[in-house]
Amino acid sequence: MIGEIFRVERNLQKGDFLPDLRDGCMKKLSGSVVVMIGIGLLVSNCSRTVTGGTGGDGDLPENARMVNLVWKPTLSVQDFDLEPLGIYKSIGVSFFSISDIRQDPRIIGKTFEDLKIRKTMVPIATKVNIARWCKSAFESTCHTIAVKNDNKKGSLRLEIEITDFSINDDYTQTGTASLRINALTGDGMLIWEGRINGTSDLYVHGTDSDGISECLSNTVMVTLHNVFADQSFRDAVEKSIQ
Repeated sequence: MIGEIFRVERNLQKGDFLPDLRDGCMKKLSGSVVVMIGIGLLVSNCSRTVTGGTGGDGDLPENARMVNLVWKPTLSVQDFDLEPLGIYKSIGVSFFSISDIRQDPRIIGKTFEDLKIRKTMVPIATKVNIARWCKSAFESTCHTIAVKNDNKKGSLRLEIEITDFSINDDYTQTGTASLRINALTGDGMLIWEGRINGTSDLYVHGTDSDGISECLSNTVMVTLHNVFADQSFRDAVEKSIQ
């Protein structure tokens, strides 16, 4: 069966849309969203992978602040609109491959060198493998927002590249994430490709925490919800199961 590929890049938090002039032909819709429509391709099966970035082999800056990133969201199901996610009750989702392609996967943001003086910003670094961490975080998020996560035959397969994953930790904490995604049917047909972004702000955290894990955990949840709630993504999924 021949399907359609929907390709769109959008920042769901700020509402601006970023066209990517790669291959294929372009069609402008409503003067703001650029969607690329083509013919569905059969993608060969490959083993499930979770990989880190290619960079990060050199020395970290001496003043880098090392943190141990853990899954610690402060958001719950009540913080998300679940109505657009009804379609996923009839199809499972599997995270087939996740790659961290950032320049240095050890760097996850910046913070003040001295939290009392709050003058000089320094990098935040971690030894945690972000690709593996995100895979576990995606699966936990699916459980929270009632999206079925399974690897059964016929499930929607997501191939994800992490292009941004960071926190700006100054007077408030702002996490940002950007995912480049290929969505495939269970038999390997590409039905959608694009980029989805997400941001999350954290204003208050416990006295026993620096808030970094909480903010980045929330950011992952928001970003993945944005993926599943995106109209063009849902349209492609709905057409693939008809």
